[in-house]
Amino acid sequence: MTLLDTNYVLRWFLQDVPEEAAIATRLLAESLPNSLGIDRVNLAEVTYVLRVQGYSREQVAGVFGAIYAFPSLRPASAVDAAAIDLFAGSALDFEDCVLAASAAVDGVQVATFDKALKRQIAMRIDSEE
Repeated sequence: MTLLDTNYVLRWFLQDVPEEAAIATRLLAESLPNSLGIDRVNLAEVTYVLRVQGYSREQVAGVFGAIYAFPSLRPASAVDAAAIDLFAGSALDFEDCVLAASAAVDGVQVATFDKALKRQIAMRIDSEE
């Protein structure tokens, strides 16, 4: 498997460096099914960069939906997929969405002083009962 770094994802989406965008697009289009992946750290970095550039939460989630539609990309883990969905509809940072998703999907406990994160974890747990 080949992991895509943040810049590969950004070049593919933004098309701001044409020669690199072409390479990234070709890799996504021509690689074998499930042969590529994106690490959670890179999801967080892409989220940060796009938000700084003014993209909405929904637009960022849409970018992930579009790139994960390539057959070459291994599907997002259950935690990552839940974090992306939560990010689109909440005010939490992506990193906190990963923690809330981990609590909901994997049943882990999260130690935090962040009141918004605590509320989100409680809401997700309550909605699953």
